[in-house]
Amino acid sequence: MTAAEAGLPRMDGTIEDEQLRFRDFWWKALAIWSAFGVFESLQAFANGPPPGLERSLIRSLFNNLPWWLMWFALTPIIFHLAQRYPIGRDHLWRHVGIHSMASLLAAVVHIWTGAAVLFPFLPAGHPAPNIHAFAKNLFWNFMAVETVTYWAVIAVFHAMNYQRRVRQQERMSAHLATRNAQLERDVTAARLEALRMELNPHFLFNALNSVAGLVRTGARDQAVGMLAKLGDLLRATLQSSHAPDAELRKEIELVEQYLAIESVRFHDRL
Repeated sequence: MTAAEAGLPRMDGTIEDEQLRFRDFWWKALAIWSAFGVFESLQAFANGPPPGLERSLIRSLFNNLPWWLMWFALTPIIFHLAQRYPIGRDHLWRHVGIHSMASLLAAVVHIWTGAAVLFPFLPAGHPAPNIHAFAKNLFWNFMAVETVTYWAVIAVFHAMNYQRRVRQQERMSAHLATRNAQLERDVTAARLEALRMELNPHFLFNALNSVAGLVRTGARDQAVGMLAKLGDLLRATLQSSHAPDAELRKEIELVEQYLAIESVRFHDRL
């Protein structure tokens, strides 16, 4: 039986993670129902046995623990009904009516099963002459508790389902935020790359024109120096074009190389 078949809220993740959550939940459910049984057994043991019986913790556990473990066996069915007929705005009264009838049916099944288990071990002199009378007596004494227990299981399911939806929304919001940040980064990188492609030819052509002007005026040393600076700048630009970040020292060196070339073009006007 999978978590979906049992009516459990399904979590996002791998199949192994879902199976682990499924087993972990049912171990917790078994522990909770067992704790109810042990608590009622201890209470019955402390109050003392009926007249004519000896005080026995084992007998108290036998009389009370199976009663609550049967609720554990009914929990997957109740969860399935809660998933199929959720209590919400849609079909509210129809689903409430379905669960009201289901709570009555669950109480009958639970009480009759409990009567079948406990009746053979009733002490001699018990007022119930047969199992039918014993089950009828249990029904009228515990009907209200049975109904409240059923609706408590329904409430637990809806609380778990609400918690699951909150976690899914949080994961979705985090995923969308990460995706938006990645898209913004990609857009920024694309804009920077487009700006780089726009500026590089313009700067390169101007620098080469400046070198040509220096050659025509006979300033060969300055022309060679400017070509060397231009080569260093282009080499550094190409090396850093694919890096997401860079050291401040290298950025400053890049700016200094750029300014050194521009100072040859503009002199005192820079």
